[in-house]
Amino acid sequence: MSKTAIITGASSGLGLHIAKRLLRHGGYKLVLGARNPEKITRATSEINAEIPGLEKDVFQFWTLDLNNRDSITSFVARFKTDIPTGLDLLINNGGVMGAPHELAADGIELHFDTNYLGHYILTEALLDCLNENARILLISSGFYKNAQGVPTLSELTSLPAIKNFKPNQLYSLSKLANCLHAVELDAKLQSDESNPRLKSVKVFAIRPGFVRGTELGRHVNVVLRTLASPIIWAVSKDIEAGTDTMFHCATAPIETLESGKLYADKQLEEYASNVTPGAVEQLRSLTKELLKTSTASAGTE
Repeated sequence: MSKTAIITGASSGLGLHIAKRLLRHGGYKLVLGARNPEKITRATSEINAEIPGLEKDVFQFWTLDLNNRDSITSFVARFKTDIPTGLDLLINNGGVMGAPHELAADGIELHFDTNYLGHYILTEALLDCLNENARILLISSGFYKNAQGVPTLSELTSLPAIKNFKPNQLYSLSKLANCLHAVELDAKLQSDESNPRLKSVKVFAIRPGFVRGTELGRHVNVVLRTLASPIIWAVSKDIEAGTDTMFHCATAPIETLESGKLYADKQLEEYASNVTPGAVEQLRSLTKELLKTSTASAGTE
């Protein structure tokens, strides 16, 4: 029987490539979340051209905007209605990097809202869909090491405060949140006595490495991207290698993998010193405040 996987940010870059790898591997039906209709059309054609003969409905794109709470709610409701067999693999991949200083529609800084909070809301809403031995992959980045701790509420909701950070610093903060989320979510699942099935679920933070051929840096100045291209090609991984750790944590025997941990280059990697129990607790408290802010902003639109 096929397993069911959800991949966010699946219309390009790492998300699209890991979707192709899972389809070639076989044994999965994929629900691919993306928000741009043109990219969805292009990605659908690309998959069908590169992997001919796929069974009907073995993959399908659904609209998902991680900055829009209604979009997340609709996505989850559709999943629960259309796929009653549950979820075996969730790859929280969608993200932005180098975006301008701006607030998302819910009043929260764009990097943090997209890369962390939207995925947090999606994951929480899907917990009761998870099958036994399901896996959750949270795609982080080595840039998380540069984050100087968990930000405050005002540093994520006040535009003047946000402008005190460079865009790459804001990205780093969101990637630290991904790592802390992996630790926090694992602890939550292991302590949930109301649903023993969740104790079998494993959560992984993934550091793909420096990967070329993605659209993650699409917000970065085009001149800077052009000037940096020779260096990027010299030191970066191709997109196949960039998805190796994702594929490993998605398909390796589950008993060989440790939940709540960080994986890079298909093996365990120690978290940096900014991933601490105190930081996990700070993020937990911050998330509660951000959810209140998000709800209040939605109510005033």
